[in-house]
Amino acid sequence: MRGRAPHYLVGIGIGLVSGLLAAWLCHPQTRAGLLAQGLWRMELVTYDYRLSYSPSPGPSAEIVLVTIDDESFSQPQLQR
Repeated sequence: MRGRAPHYLVGIGIGLVSGLLAAWLCHPQTRAGLLAQGLWRMELVTYDYRLSYSPSPGPSAEIVLVTIDDESFSQPQLQR
């Protein structure tokens, strides 16, 4: 077993490399960052498209409109 790295060291190495790669891809001042920005912009466009064609839940019967004017404040129940 001499000369072979333990499994946990291999896992740590893979995690570090993938983290650095993700940071490099998302950095806005690199060409890869510009690629990530383009992908993000495409996600926003497709998100709008998906929302525009998703079914609407329709009006809710649970909404109540409450209006209060000066006459309502003169009632004794609202003086508390």
